[in-house]
Amino acid sequence: MKKKQVNVMMFMFILIFLNITAYAQWQQTNWTTSNNYFRLHTSQNRVFARSWDSLNGGRMFYSSDSGSNWNLIGAADSGTVILSVLMFNNIIHAGTWNGFYRSTSDGASWVAAAMQGIPVESSIWAVAMFNSILYAGVSGTVYKSSDSGTTWIEINSGLPANTRITSFVTNGNTIFASSDINGIFMLENDQSHWTAISFNLPDKHIFQMAVSGDKLVALNSKGIFISADNGATWKNHNSTLGNVNCILSVKKDLLAGTDTNGVYISSDGGMTWVPYNQGLPAGTRVLSLAATNGNLYAGTNSGIWRIPFSTSRAIITGTTHTAISHLELVRQTKTSATIRLSLPNPGTVDIALYNMSGKLVLPVVCNMFVTGLQSYTFDTRAVAPGTYILRITTGSSAVQQTIRIKR
Repeated sequence: MKKKQVNVMMFMFILIFLNITAYAQWQQTNWTTSNNYFRLHTSQNRVFARSWDSLNGGRMFYSSDSGSNWNLIGAADSGTVILSVLMFNNIIHAGTWNGFYRSTSDGASWVAAAMQGIPVESSIWAVAMFNSILYAGVSGTVYKSSDSGTTWIEINSGLPANTRITSFVTNGNTIFASSDINGIFMLENDQSHWTAISFNLPDKHIFQMAVSGDKLVALNSKGIFISADNGATWKNHNSTLGNVNCILSVKKDLLAGTDTNGVYISSDGGMTWVPYNQGLPAGTRVLSLAATNGNLYAGTNSGIWRIPFSTSRAIITGTTHTAISHLELVRQTKTSATIRLSLPNPGTVDIALYNMSGKLVLPVVCNMFVTGLQSYTFDTRAVAPGTYILRITTGSSAVQQTIRIKR
């Protein structure tokens, strides 16, 4: 019996080893510039990185080859800092302290953009495009353009005069604009009046926004807040993350970059979080997150890192993966727990257990499952009684469930 247990443990060790080495991991890009600040943007499969250091001040770089090379974007105007950037029709559009500049030469040279309707001295803090319409966030107002930025119409009804619009996101036909001191505003169905929607947020200084599924996500100094009713009510769901510097929504996942604990990921709209740090140094400070062309990028205190997001949670073995259609905890003993899950097709499934702070307490196990309803039993002798997060992953699909381990 003892020999059998040893063989089982050895088999589990082999599975764990194979699983860990097969996982895609974070890798440093060829970023060589020392810096104290990062802000990442993505547009037309390019990554734009705004950095700051005491010697050079603020600068903007871009990469079109997944971070293998970073190219310095020349100043849009002498002494002018690029505040925001968007690329469309192969033209870089840079928002600066003094309006828009355009470059058709990958940032080597710039010309001031025609901005009929926007005062020339306007600082462009944010720029975004939704449904072929450009939106520009300026101190005290918002402008929109339906002709690629040649002419602009002001839409400031409902916005306080001291509002600085710093970002835009969209959910269907609704546009949300965040500000640095006055919270979040909503513009519905291409109307001309903004509605404030952050009355019950404990802090109106909004650092960043995202849309995850049908939920609106806001980051401020108090943490991550989530609304399922377009901002009528907000709930905080990041008590285990510590200080959060940035958020990002990719596909059905929500990611958070923290001050001392790297990256966390949530597959249930921010209700629960687990670490997402394979390959990152311990204690990594993540200042910005961005995604494009199947890759996720993190601007950190040790440069810019990249991970292939489309396969980052799948085993790289060529085995077919499939979605999970059912998951439940069905039985517990003093030494084990049994889960039941159902798959529409055979595939490889990864099973991991995390505590409520997001720390992995049982190593990831990789198993091949057949079609239909089936059970899996795992050893819990090394796990203290308490509440945990069970995470089941197959391909790009992940399911999380809170379970209680008893004795």
